[in-house]
Amino acid sequence: MLHYDTARLHKILKDFYTLTKIKIVLIDNEFNEQLAYPSERFEFCDRIRKNLTNNAKCVNCDKNACIRCAAKKEVILYRCYTGLMEAIVPIYDQKGVIGYIMFGQILASEDSDEIKKKLYKNYTEQSYPGIQEAIERIPIYSMEELNAAATLLQALTALVISNRWVAPDKTEFIRRLDQYIENNINRSITVDEICEELGVGRTYLYKMAKKYIGESKIAEYIRNRRIELSQKLLVDTDDSIAEIASAVGFTDYVHFARIFKQSCGISAKNYRKINK
Repeated sequence: MLHYDTARLHKILKDFYTLTKIKIVLIDNEFNEQLAYPSERFEFCDRIRKNLTNNAKCVNCDKNACIRCAAKKEVILYRCYTGLMEAIVPIYDQKGVIGYIMFGQILASEDSDEIKKKLYKNYTEQSYPGIQEAIERIPIYSMEELNAAATLLQALTALVISNRWVAPDKTEFIRRLDQYIENNINRSITVDEICEELGVGRTYLYKMAKKYIGESKIAEYIRNRRIELSQKLLVDTDDSIAEIASAVGFTDYVHFARIFKQSCGISAKNYRKINK
C-alpha cells in the first residue's frame, strides 16, 4: 500500500491544470485513479464509457500505456484508441514503479478535423445522446504545445518522486524493514544497506523510522528485533544460548548476555527456564 501526500499532490495537479487547462490524473500501480484535477470525468469519455465495451477498451488502453512508460521509465505521448492524445509518466522508487501521472483527452490541431469526423461516425447522437456537443468541447492543442505539456508533466513527476509525495505507507515500510532485518538477522546490518534495500536516503529513513516505529535510531530497532527473535528461539528450540546469540547476529556471547538482560530484565538462561 502507498501513502499519498494528498494536499501537496492536489496543489501540484491544480497548478498544472491552471497553467495548461489540461486535465491531469494520478494513478496507482494497479492502474486505479487516486487523484485528478478537475475531479470530474472528461465529458466525452464519460459518455462513451457508459458502454461496457468502450469502458473495457479505455481501461486496457490506459493499462497498456502504463506498462509501456514503466518499461521506458520516461514520459510517453500517445493516442488512445479513439484517436485523442494523452501523455503518461511513471512514478518510481528504487524497487520499481509505484504509480503514474497522466493527462489526456485532447485533439492535436494538426489532424483535429480528421479525428472529429471519425468520432462523429463511431459515436452517433442516437447511441450516445449529447455526444456531438461533447466532441465539439474536446480541447485542441498543437503537437508543439502537447510536447511542452509532456515535458512539464515529467518535471512535475520528478518533484513528486524527490519529495516522496507518493511513498510506501506505514504498513509497507515496516514490512519491508522487518523483512530485510529478518533475512539478514545473523550478521551485521548497516544503515546504508537498509537505505539501499528500501531505496531511500539516510535522512528520509530516520524520518520514517521516527514517524512509524517511534525510534529514529535504526541500530536500536535492529537490536530489539534480534532480542525478540532470540526470545523465540530460547523457547522453541534446544539450541545453546551461544548458538542462539550467533543466529541472531551477536558475535560476542558476553555482549549478547548483557544486552538480553538489559532488555528483558532477566538472563537468557532464566528466560528459557521460565518460558519453555
